[in-house]
Amino acid sequence: MASQDNKPEREIWIDLVKFIACLFVALGHLFQSFHKSSIIPDSILYNYFNTAIYHFHVPLFFFCSGYLHQMHIKKGLVAYGNNILKKLINLGVPYFTFSSITILMKFLFSGLVNSPISDNIIDALFLNPLAPYWFLYTLFFIFLITPRLTGHWKIGVFLCVAIALKILCYYFNNMPFVITGVMANLIWFAMGMFIQNFKCQFIKTLKLALPVIILFIISSYVSFMFRLDDTPTSILLTIIGGSGIIFLSLAITKTGKFHKIIIITSKYTMPIFLLHTISAAPIRILFITMGVRDITVHILFGLIFSFMVPVLVAYVSEKTILLNIFFQPVKTFRHITGQLKH
Repeated sequence: MASQDNKPEREIWIDLVKFIACLFVALGHLFQSFHKSSIIPDSILYNYFNTAIYHFHVPLFFFCSGYLHQMHIKKGLVAYGNNILKKLINLGVPYFTFSSITILMKFLFSGLVNSPISDNIIDALFLNPLAPYWFLYTLFFIFLITPRLTGHWKIGVFLCVAIALKILCYYFNNMPFVITGVMANLIWFAMGMFIQNFKCQFIKTLKLALPVIILFIISSYVSFMFRLDDTPTSILLTIIGGSGIIFLSLAITKTGKFHKIIIITSKYTMPIFLLHTISAAPIRILFITMGVRDITVHILFGLIFSFMVPVLVAYVSEKTILLNIFFQPVKTFRHITGQLKH
């Protein structure tokens, strides 16, 4: 259903899916940093958690991007060119800004960070992007090669091509990252387009969400214990885990009680994604330097800095306008040009 201004209605469940995915990305990087610093010991539980969440958290971002792309994309070469320019700015500005900050931190604190960077900055920015910013890098190239597709059969063919590329990536994983990144993740973007185009109606109830989530926990644990890391198994686990989060998000939003909270928190998904590693690293380095290695202290302050600092920075940026260019560059440019015209 469209609103009176002919714009698609906001689908709140997509906002919640993005926020949940963002939380798992932040938690994953936080616990990885603790493990590499020997704050969290190596254990089956840690390794299982780290392996399990990687099946679905970043794929969910690609799914949401594909879903929204299919909802909003317009027809024509001019519209395609405008969309690519918008994506280049919206993804490129935060990508280069926060990748550069991360590179600088790795140089300044090379003896304390978990993953010191090589001297080749060009390689880190253009060829082998850093985590978690490789998502922005890959997403731009997916937008670049994805045309506007209408008609069920075209979307179906595109999804089949994406599945084939995913399988081929398993055998040709020595190619440049710009190619393997697209090959490995186009499938989730295409699935988002597929779901939006066919208007698939999920069963919006916790009765489905909970069994699917339990199925994912069991199946991913079995896969982890028996080292079933082949592509078909990985795809299946991603679909199960991602579906569980989607069903849960639909069930929560169906109640109608949390819409305002979800909309407000979804505003800070991008800042949390961009800043969680940068925000948590200084406090971890400070504690290690002071000799504080208590796991409870690190987890508590790590979570606070991973989530609260990005939200605070984003809130201040919104008030100062110019700083918001790092999070919402196109919107900020339009705001500034609009003020100049008046």
